[in-house]
Amino acid sequence: MKFDQVVLSGATESIVLFDHKQPRSTPFTARTIDGLGPTDVDVTLAQTSQGTGIYIGRREQLREITCNVYLNPNYTNGQTPETLREVVYLLRPGNEDLSLDFRLMLNGVEVAMTPVYVKRVEISPFSKDTLLQIVLASTSGTFKKRAPVSLPYPTIDKVRPIFVNEGSTETGFKLEIEFTGPVTSFGLRQSMPSNKMQMDKVFADPYLFTTGDVVEIDTNIGQRGVWLTRGGIRTSKISSLSPESTWLSLYPGENELTTLPVSGGTRFNWKLFEHTPKYKGV
Repeated sequence: MKFDQVVLSGATESIVLFDHKQPRSTPFTARTIDGLGPTDVDVTLAQTSQGTGIYIGRREQLREITCNVYLNPNYTNGQTPETLREVVYLLRPGNEDLSLDFRLMLNGVEVAMTPVYVKRVEISPFSKDTLLQIVLASTSGTFKKRAPVSLPYPTIDKVRPIFVNEGSTETGFKLEIEFTGPVTSFGLRQSMPSNKMQMDKVFADPYLFTTGDVVEIDTNIGQRGVWLTRGGIRTSKISSLSPESTWLSLYPGENELTTLPVSGGTRFNWKLFEHTPKYKGV
């Protein structure tokens, strides 16, 4: 991921922590910024109680960013190290969860961001070097694009669809599927790792989906679900997922899946494919 600026943004004010093209153009110049690479991963390996297999637990840790910043006050317009420190102290959160945005920019355009909280600020008030250390705790282990990449009515194969993840780490995705005929089952299978999501009709209904139905599948953490829109009414269909179904993720690059229509063939069209690219580090 290429970037030439690092910006810390609140509700009404932004601080340019570093500008690669003009390092001395900002009152804040980062000497070092640590914590931009991939985060640590906690891995748990344990033998199952009956000794028949190995339990594998894997969880990425949250990100912590440490910025060592020189203050460059412009004394001609009344700036001092003290007033610049107050800018950091008084940054007002700009998000509903009271977080700030740590933004990576390229040519003035945001390429990725992560929400952060100011965990600690350390100063050296009696030093000749006006150095300020800002420690930022992130609610995420990855950077991400702020807006998802959306492809309306994508020209993707119906039997072996290839979904492209533009990021450098796993991410969920959102699909909208418009059915052109009745089907009793529909699903997606991933070959490696071998996972699938499959929806089956309940015994009382003649079909799972029928002509004109629009089905939305969202596998993003915190937003997961399956919804059916029929006759302008949107209802949850999560109960139609088979017990062995898992929430699929996309790996970086091309992901070839297989559709699982038990009956009805390819009586559908892809209406929307959407994902938010995420990055392990810079």
